[in-house]
Amino acid sequence: MKDKLKTVSEAEMLALLAQHGKLIKRPVISDGERVTGGFDEATFERVWRAYDRG
Repeated sequence: MKDKLKTVSEAEMLALLAQHGKLIKRPVISDGERVTGGFDEATFERVWRAYDRG
């Protein structure tokens, strides 16, 4: 799959993601301004904990 992504269009990539949901890193979290995908503890702390504190 990784090699295939080098040669497909954006529309084909989106179709693959729609057909094979397991390709998407989870969780996907968004507040309308920020988005993170997958769970990396350091990233989660940096993006969401600091934001939560205001």
